[in-house]
Amino acid sequence: MAFTLFSKKSLALNALLLISTSVCAAQTVSIVSGNGQLVRSYFQSNVPLTVLVRDALGNPLPHATVTFTLSGQGTLLNNTVVTDNSGQASTLVVGAALFGTSTAFVASTVTASIGSSSVVFTFTTFGVDAHSAALIQVVITNPQLSNPIPPGAAGSSGTSPITVHVQSINSSQVGGIPNVGISLTATSGSATIACQGGTVLSNSNGDASCTPVFGSTPGSGSFTIHVGNYSDFSNFPFSVVIGQPGLISINSGNNQTGIAGTTLPLPLVATVTDASGNPLPNIPVVFETVNAGTATFTNLRSTSDSSGKVSANVILGNTAGPVQIRVRAAQNSNVASIFTLTETLALGGLVKISGDTQTTLLVTNFANPLIVQVNDTNGHPVQGTTVQFALTSGSATLSNNSAVTNSAGQATINIAGGTTAGPVVVTATVSTISVSFSLTVTQPGPVVTSSSFYNGAGFQQGGIAPGGIVTIVGAGIAPTLQGSIVSPNEIGLLPNILAGVSVTFNGVQAPIYNVSNVSGRQSVTVQVPFETQPGAVPVVVNVNGAMTTVTVTVLAVSPGIFEYIQLDGVKRGILLHGDGSLVTPANPANRGETLRMFATGLGQTSPAMQTNQFSPLGIDPMVALPVIVGVANEAVPVLNSIYARNLLGVYEIQFLIPNDIPSGSTIPLAIAVRGGNGNLVFGNSSLITVK
Repeated sequence: MAFTLFSKKSLALNALLLISTSVCAAQTVSIVSGNGQLVRSYFQSNVPLTVLVRDALGNPLPHATVTFTLSGQGTLLNNTVVTDNSGQASTLVVGAALFGTSTAFVASTVTASIGSSSVVFTFTTFGVDAHSAALIQVVITNPQLSNPIPPGAAGSSGTSPITVHVQSINSSQVGGIPNVGISLTATSGSATIACQGGTVLSNSNGDASCTPVFGSTPGSGSFTIHVGNYSDFSNFPFSVVIGQPGLISINSGNNQTGIAGTTLPLPLVATVTDASGNPLPNIPVVFETVNAGTATFTNLRSTSDSSGKVSANVILGNTAGPVQIRVRAAQNSNVASIFTLTETLALGGLVKISGDTQTTLLVTNFANPLIVQVNDTNGHPVQGTTVQFALTSGSATLSNNSAVTNSAGQATINIAGGTTAGPVVVTATVSTISVSFSLTVTQPGPVVTSSSFYNGAGFQQGGIAPGGIVTIVGAGIAPTLQGSIVSPNEIGLLPNILAGVSVTFNGVQAPIYNVSNVSGRQSVTVQVPFETQPGAVPVVVNVNGAMTTVTVTVLAVSPGIFEYIQLDGVKRGILLHGDGSLVTPANPANRGETLRMFATGLGQTSPAMQTNQFSPLGIDPMVALPVIVGVANEAVPVLNSIYARNLLGVYEIQFLIPNDIPSGSTIPLAIAVRGGNGNLVFGNSSLITVK
C-alpha cells in the first residue's frame, strides 16, 4: 500500500513537472520598440531594442533570459538580458565606426531569441562628413505643411498616406536606404493618430508609406513623423471627425412583457453612434414593427438628441406572443437593432415559488430569495411584468422594492433580517393580485467554541473540572453590556441567570459569578456543576433566548492558582500568612512558615460537595486526590487541601516553606494533582516572594 501511494505521488509530481516544462518551453518573443533605427556612427541608439516575452498562456513572463545577437557592424551593450516584471528585456546598440571611410551608411541586424522563438531588429549606422554633417537625407514627400492630410472619420484609415524617402547624399554611395522605421505620434490635442501597423519600414529604394489610422476620439491637433527614431518632423495638422452611423445600441426597454392592447411601462431607448462608439446627434431613425400590426408607437423621438438617444413608447396589439420592434438609421437600413417584447393575455394569477417560511438571524441574509411567478389567464408565464414587493410588518431589508419577471414569468428579490427579532411579512403585488411571505428573524447565539473555556484561576485554556471555576469568552455573550455585572451573593448562593445569561453542563445549570464586556471582550464566569462527569459534555450558553451548544472535554481535575498583579507590576499567587496577611515583596514568606494558597479545579472532596453550596459548618471537606505544591522547583510538604470555607469553587491548600528554600521576589510556585491513573495534572505556574 505504501509503494502504491508513493507511486501515485510520483506520477502526480511528474505530471506537474511535464506541465511546467511545456509552459516554459512554449515562450514567444515580440518586438516592442527600437526597430528600424538610424544610429550615428560611434553613437548609442536613441531608443532601446525592447522585446516582450510571453508564456504559453499569453501572459508576460518575468525572469526569462533573452539572448541578443548582432549581425553586421556596430556594438551591442548587452548580449543577454533577463526580463523584468512586465516580461520585457532591452539592450542598446552603438553605431559602427564609419569615420574616415567613404561609407555613408551600413545596415545591421540584431536577433533577440529565447528558446525556439526569435525576432529580428534592423538598424542603420550613418556616417558624417568632416563638418559633422550627416551623410544621409530624409525627405517628407507627403504631406506638406501647407497641404495637410484630409480629415478622417473616428476609427478609420486615412486616404492620403504619409510618405518618406530616406537616401544617402555621399557621392560614393548614392541610393535609397532600406529598413528605416517610420512612425507617427499626436503631439497636441485630444485626437490620436498612428501608422497602420505601428512602425513602417522603408523599402529597398528608401521609400516608406504610412497609412494613417485615426483614433476613436474626435478632435484636431498636430502630429510628428519619426524617422528611424533619429529625425523628427513636427507640426503637421490633422483632424478626426465623427463618422457616419455605424451602430444603434439598445439602452433600455428590451425584453418587456405587457398585456394585449396596453402601453408598455418603459419606453424603448437606443443610442446612435459611429463605428468608434461616438454618439451622433441629429440622425433620423425609423421605429417599425418586424411583423405588421403587432404594435403602434407614441411619444416618438425619431431624431437623435445631443447624446445620440432616440426613443418611443409602445402600445401592444391584440395578439399574444413575441413582438419585434426594429429601430434603424433612416439613410442606412443596415444600421439597426431589434427590441424583443412579449404580449400576453390578461393576468390570471400570482404564485409563490420560493422563500416562504424561512428563518434567519438578525442583520443576516435569508438563505433563499423570495420568488413569485406571474401567469396569464391561460396559466402561461408572463415575462417583463413588474412585481412590487413591500415589507408589511416586522424588521427586514429588501434588496429591491420591485422586480421584473423573467422568461419563466418569475420575479426575484433578496431579503435580510433586520435589527429586531420577530415575525416578518413581505407582500408581493402585481395589478390587483397579492401574495404574502411569512418569515422569522431570530437573535444569534453567542460565538462559543470548545476553545472559549478558560480555567477561572490560572486562565489556561480548556481548564474544566467538576466544581471548578471556568470563564467562557465569546462574542454575543454580553453584547449590550459595558463593564461587569457581579452576583451579589447575599445569601451564599450564586444565581443561575445573570444579565440574561445562563449556562448548563449536560443539562445542569451552572451558578454564575459575573457577566462582563470589558473593552469588547465578552465573558461569563461560572462554577462547573459537581454533578458533571469527566468526558465529552454538551454545554449550552443561553443569552436572552439565543442559544449556542458546544461539546467540551471535562477533566477530573484541572488545577489553577489564583493570582493578582502586585505593586511592583509582577503577577504572583494569592498566599496568606498565618495572621491572614498577604504575602508580598514587602511582606515576604519566611522559611519554616506555613502558608495558605487558593486554587480551583481540584475536583471532588470527601465528604462530597454539592454545586453552589458552602462547606458544612464544622466540617472541612478534604480534596479526594493528592495535591502537590512546588516551590523553587521542589515539592514542599502539603499539610492539607480542603474546600475553602465561605467560598464557592475555591480550594485552600496549606503548605510549609522548607528552611532550604532560596530567597527572592520571583521564586517559582506550582501546583499539581495526582489523578486516579497516577499521572500528575499540573496547573498554571506562578511566583512567590521568600525572605
